[in-house]
This record gives sequence, structure tokens and C-alpha cells, in this order.
Amino acid sequence: MEELDPGHPTWVVLCRLNDIANCIGTFDVIGTDPYPIPGSPAGKALQWTRSTVESTNGLTPVWMVPQIFNWASYRKDEPAEKYRSPTLEEMRSMAWQCIAGGANGLVFWR
Repeated sequence: MEELDPGHPTWVVLCRLNDIANCIGTFDVIGTDPYPIPGSPAGKALQWTRSTVESTNGLTPVWMVPQIFNWASYRKDEPAEKYRSPTLEEMRSMAWQCIAGGANGLVFWR
């Protein structure tokens, strides 16, 4: 991308923490997207943010993507009753956990 569009920053979002080390040097800004609800505690947002910051030695901007959607929208082959949207309190909690964990940007999408 640097050759095709020089001078513009790149942002990568990874869904697996183990992939960060393999991607170092390919982005200007990084984010990960912990989507724990309903199967895991909302505290996953803090854990993933800390791991993302640590994986870049704190030298790269981190724009996290906390969950605001319902997995049922994407997993059409499974029963919708298995999933739910995060509550407003859970969304707020995950956003603040990302900030407390070292994120300096948040991106929300549905």
C-alpha cells in the first residue's frame, strides 16, 4: 500500500492476537476486535487492548473496535436466540476498558 498510495497511514484490525507479531511493520495504526458478548465477559476488551498495546511495545497508535453488534446478524446458520446485543452498559464498559487499557482511538461499526 505504501508504494501504491505513499504518505497515507494504514490501519489494520486483527481478530486474533497471535497475528500481531506477524504484521508488525505493515501498518501505522493497529486495532483488534474483541467481541465477547454473549459468550465471554466484557472484560475481554481490556485484556485484548493491553495485549495489543504490549505487542507493539506501546510504539504504535491503537484504535480498538469494541463490540456493539449482535452476532446473530452474521451467523445466520445458527439460532438467533443463541445471541444477543450488548447492553448499553456493556458497550460503555467495553469502550472505557479499551481506553483504560491504552487505546487512543475507538471505532464502532454495526
